[in-house]
Amino acid sequence: MWAEFLEARGDASDQLAQAALAHSEFDGAGIGTPNDMRRHLTELQIAGVDQVIFLQQAGRNTHQNICESLELFAETVMPEFSHDVVKRENQKAEELAPYIEAALERKENMQPLSPSEVPVVKASVKSAKVGALTNKAVASAD
Repeated sequence: MWAEFLEARGDASDQLAQAALAHSEFDGAGIGTPNDMRRHLTELQIAGVDQVIFLQQAGRNTHQNICESLELFAETVMPEFSHDVVKRENQKAEELAPYIEAALERKENMQPLSPSEVPVVKASVKSAKVGALTNKAVASAD
């Protein structure tokens, strides 16, 4: 069935590469050279995106291909987007502060649970260990 699918579909990754090469650049969808990625991520950053997830387990990528791609990204692209993280995070916190404050003012806080109201996961302990944790792990069940 896979062979039939490939025959009907053709090699889509090859088609994408050929289309990109015809335009001298990739389409900004996170595929391409380090320069393509810089351009794509810069555009996302300008639009306000501050987190990106890379999905590389699609298609016929091998584990080695995925690792090589991530290493290339980490060495050549990521440093350019890491240098002013604190500044950007502070700016984002400042911009969001009035909205967070307004949301927290609307929030109805629930009453704290008493120790007897804390749910117990029966597979781990017989009773809640509220405030009982120290530097030692609670290894025994009552």
